[in-house]
Amino acid sequence: EGVGIGAILRMGAKGFPVRVTEMGETEATLDMNHPLAGKKLQFELNLVDAAVAPPALKELSVETTQEGDGETFPKTGDTVTVHYTGNLIENGQVFDSSRERGEPFKFKIGVGQVIQGWDEGVAQMSKGQRAVLKIPSEKGYGQMGAGAVIPPGSDLEFDVELIDITPNE
Repeated sequence: EGVGIGAILRMGAKGFPVRVTEMGETEATLDMNHPLAGKKLQFELNLVDAAVAPPALKELSVETTQEGDGETFPKTGDTVTVHYTGNLIENGQVFDSSRERGEPFKFKIGVGQVIQGWDEGVAQMSKGQRAVLKIPSEKGYGQMGAGAVIPPGSDLEFDVELIDITPNE
C-alpha cells in the first residue's frame, strides 16, 4: 500500500534501489537496473589462459568405422532407424546419445525432420554401416545453437550406426 509507479523501493540486505514501472492488482514490474548501468567503467584485465580454437569445418564428412552391406541405401522419404552419440567437436562434450537411452532413433530421411548434416550424411550410409559424421555448423544448428547444450556456431560430430531402413510406401 502507498506504493505507485515511479516509487523507489529498497531490496535485499544492502538496500539495492529498484523503481516500480508498472502496477497491477496482484503484481508489479520493477526496474532493477544496477546503479552503474549506463556509466563508463574502466577495467584492468590480466589474461590468465588462452587456447586456439579448432579450425571450423568446411564440409560434411562421413568416416566409416564399420562397413555396412554396401547395397541397401536409404532414399528420400524412407524411415531409418539409427543409434548415435553426438558431441561438440570443440571440446568433445557429449550432448545426446540414443545409446545411453537404450532406444534407437527413427526419422524420415531427406524431408527435413533432422539437421541437414544428418539428412545428407545418413543418406550416404548403407544398412549396418557405422560412421562418424563431422558436420559443419551451417549443416547443424548454425548460429542459433540448440538451447544450453549446443552453443551457436558449433561444429558437431556424430557416431551413427544405420540399423534399419523401412521403405517409404
